[in-house]
Formats: sequence, C-alpha cells, structure tokens
Amino acid sequence: MPKEITIKVIVGEKISQEEAKQLDQAQRGIAIVGKPPETDVEGQTIKWDYVRCPWCGAFQKVYWPHPQKWFHCAYCSYPVNPQRYLE
Repeated sequence: MPKEITIKVIVGEKISQEEAKQLDQAQRGIAIVGKPPETDVEGQTIKWDYVRCPWCGAFQKVYWPHPQKWFHCAYCSYPVNPQRYLE
C-alpha cells in the first residue's frame, strides 16, 4: 500500500498584468518545474513552497532566493501573489 504524505500548499492570488509591470523585479520568486535546488546559496538556506496558481490551477514549486513577494506561474506565465496556505 502506498504511503500518504501531507504537504502544505500556498493558494496564490491573482495580480493583474498592469500591476505586475509596476512590481519590483528584485522581489520576484522563481517558479520551477521539477526538483527544487537543495544547496545553500552564500550560506543561506533556500526557501521554497508548493503554490497553486489562481489563473490556471497548476501546482508548482516556487523558489525564494530572497524574501519574495510574487512570481510568474511556470505554466501560464501570469503573475501570482502567494498569500494564504491551504492545509
């Protein structure tokens, strides 16, 4: 019988394309498809979360190299603001 695991998933909130143009690019996270990085960057632990895109519904891993505020979905490319957790 397969083991069950529970993961915490962030449910993103939509950001309009117009608003995204005004956001600080330095605060953008990186949505990745596949395995997240496992190494430390300059002695800092890498932070990543599972996020569900509110535009297309896709689940993805988002890598946060710094305290990030938003990201572009890896599947539909729309901007997303990760706000709340779905347990």
